[in-house]
Amino acid sequence: MKIEPEHAEARVLLDWQKDFQGHHFKDAAALVRLKQRVEPSFTTQALAYLQNSQANVVVKVRIEGDGSVTVIDATGANVLVTNAVRSSMAAWKFTPAMGENGPRCVDTEIPIVISRR
Repeated sequence: MKIEPEHAEARVLLDWQKDFQGHHFKDAAALVRLKQRVEPSFTTQALAYLQNSQANVVVKVRIEGDGSVTVIDATGANVLVTNAVRSSMAAWKFTPAMGENGPRCVDTEIPIVISRR
């Protein structure tokens, strides 16, 4: 019998437009192009951390010419929360940014504020 790790879905607010600790979204136009957002899946330990606090995570991403996301770096609160956000954002999809010669890559930082509802 294989025992799967226990994961729980958190009802969290991902507020990437909210300013915190001097960070702000550098490319607001990218969020307009967001086509698919995948919610993070938190372990029970991460949920316990979120029970009494808000988590701030800054994710540096490259939105590729095909709209896929490459996560360059993620820093923030708790490592378990940060890793869950990092993993979920890698599955996000955007409408590609267009340049003179067609689709282009965009590097940006996205601040994420996570709190229990």
